[in-house]
Amino acid sequence: MDINNKEEINHLNKIKLVIISVGGTPSPIIYLLNFIKPKYIIFFASIQSNKTLSQDILDKLEFKPEYIDLIITQSSEDLLICYKKLQEELFEKLNKIKLLDNNINPKEIVVDYTGGTKTMSVALSLATIDYGFNYTYIGGLERAKGGLGVVIDGKERLIYINNPYEIYGVNIDREIEINFNNLRFDNVLNLINENINKLTDYKKILYTIIHTITIGYKNWDNFKHQNGRINIEKGFNDFKKYCAKDSRYKTLLESIERNLIFLRNLESNKDEYKIYDLIGNAMRRSYIECRYDDALARIYRAFEKKAQIEIYNELKFKNSKIPIDRFDKIELISNEIKEKFKKKYIDEKEDALKLPLYASYELLYYLNNDYGVRFINNYDEIHKILNRRNMSILAHGEEPIDENVFNDALNFIIKFLNIDRSIIPEFPKLEIYF
Repeated sequence: MDINNKEEINHLNKIKLVIISVGGTPSPIIYLLNFIKPKYIIFFASIQSNKTLSQDILDKLEFKPEYIDLIITQSSEDLLICYKKLQEELFEKLNKIKLLDNNINPKEIVVDYTGGTKTMSVALSLATIDYGFNYTYIGGLERAKGGLGVVIDGKERLIYINNPYEIYGVNIDREIEINFNNLRFDNVLNLINENINKLTDYKKILYTIIHTITIGYKNWDNFKHQNGRINIEKGFNDFKKYCAKDSRYKTLLESIERNLIFLRNLESNKDEYKIYDLIGNAMRRSYIECRYDDALARIYRAFEKKAQIEIYNELKFKNSKIPIDRFDKIELISNEIKEKFKKKYIDEKEDALKLPLYASYELLYYLNNDYGVRFINNYDEIHKILNRRNMSILAHGEEPIDENVFNDALNFIIKFLNIDRSIIPEFPKLEIYF
């Protein structure tokens, strides 16, 4: 953007820090610094250009900076050496300036890559692109050597350039991908809200769709299944239209569609999908967030949920409220066993049995239910797994759960409950293309 734009002139007048590369031609640098008159300057110079910095540039400034610092590269022609030097020193020097001016923000900093070798210019741009700074470049109305040489003194023109990552959202894309794929959905929503107005119309449409889909997955991950399905469905329908023009997102679209089918089955009160949802949630807590205590708690809940489902299928009552008169009529259970259950689990206020997990599976055993029989036959292994959960910090103990403990529990539960791994829902991996 040409400096003749009044809005850009006003912005440059507010610049506090200039980070600038230095080469063998000092005039453009002097022109820029005298135009902006920054309080702080960081020079990026080679060993050769540093020797003339004081005499050729600093002595000709029409103002006195409050702070000057310097980064010197050992090779002006080696991109890796230049970039590494900037990576090593730039952050530290920016922190020094932050101590002088705690209120300085990225919009009050510009990077000028006019001076130095082309290698130095590239390195400076690469090293600063993620900071949110904007850029300047000194072009010219006239150049030597028939227009191919350096800018003629007195014919300089300052060109102000917005950070291209802000315009095209490249760095924001990566942040959104990382946060979405790591289940940090609030971060995704905040990033989109903060940056959507800076983007091209094409990217705005995509970000709006991702925003809607993210709300859906956030709700789903928090067990708000209906709200999750509504938002994912809306986002999916909009995304489908978008993908008609951009087929690169076909795999992502298919993943979202599989998730929608799962949610619709879940909302249709298909009991097995409630189990699968809990297991999927547990796997996300473990494999993405490494929260193994949370993950094991969800495995425990899936195991418990299966007992509840089976008891309701057998008796048409919940295991938390089995009426005594209905319980007494069960012919498969001896009176001795009935009295034992009533003595241990009766809720006298409700005149009903209220069964915990172990008692639920024991009752299923006496009802000749397949899962009750399996429970008794695998009691030692089940007891070991459930006891680890009970001794975890999130239950009744102080023992943290590690990945191995979780995996042992997961593999056993999948086998015990006859889980089809292909049905366990997996959230999609987001990849945003340029």
